[in-house]
Amino acid sequence: MSQNFSDASQTRFSRSAGHPDNFWARSEKKALVPFGKWQTLLLAVLATAIMLLGWGTYVSQQHNFREQKNNELFAISKLKSNEISKWLAERSADAEVMRASPLFPEAMHHWLMTGDAKERNILERRLTGIYQANHYQSVAVVDVDGIVLLQVGEPLLVTGELRPYGNFIFKKGVISFSETPL
Repeated sequence: MSQNFSDASQTRFSRSAGHPDNFWARSEKKALVPFGKWQTLLLAVLATAIMLLGWGTYVSQQHNFREQKNNELFAISKLKSNEISKWLAERSADAEVMRASPLFPEAMHHWLMTGDAKERNILERRLTGIYQANHYQSVAVVDVDGIVLLQVGEPLLVTGELRPYGNFIFKKGVISFSETPL
């Protein structure tokens, strides 16, 4: 049986190039392109359509992603704005309590006129109460020239930035809290 097999294989390869069973001869005569012109054109159109569909999807998703991120940033900015407004209202309320209290301005005036140590201690206790209750970094009373008159908490270094603010507040005649970086 093994001899039969070798005979058949020898016959197969020994046949002439024109014989229909000769595989090698047929493949040499056929064109290398497996498709015809129309099939190639159809494949090119299909590949182009797939690329355009992918590009369109990418552009659409990019637009949706940007819109989503813009909405998130808008929401964050709105929340931060509300937080700042709330914080400012709280600080303004603290300043209003001090302004509306007849004792603090009177005690401050009396202390500035007399230099009374007892009056200074009362004012410092009042500032300490505000400092501790509101967890401030520092509470200070500053004059129109930016000179710190009283202070509780971390040392306050007054710079030129505070002077115009102090002048504005004194012209308005109100007591104010400031988060001015000093």
